[in-house]
Amino acid sequence: MQDPGDPAFGGVLLVTHAHTAFEIKGQYLIQSTHLVMGLLAIIMTTGRWLELRVVATDNAVEHCGLAAVCAMLMIGAILAIYREPLV
Repeated sequence: MQDPGDPAFGGVLLVTHAHTAFEIKGQYLIQSTHLVMGLLAIIMTTGRWLELRVVATDNAVEHCGLAAVCAMLMIGAILAIYREPLV
């Protein structure tokens, strides 16, 4: 079984890493998409962790799970249309 912290580690790496490129526009596009995917991965992991750990009160578990699923779907949508610019 996968540890819920694994996507969080990947998300933190996506948020904190940097690319070195000579073309400013290409570098910006890569950085911005990686930042969004990293933040969504952190949201997904936090929602899933809370879904597993929170005591079920007032639909809190369903909201956490919904946030995790929505973040995963948004990452999938970004990856479906993602194309790194040629530098």
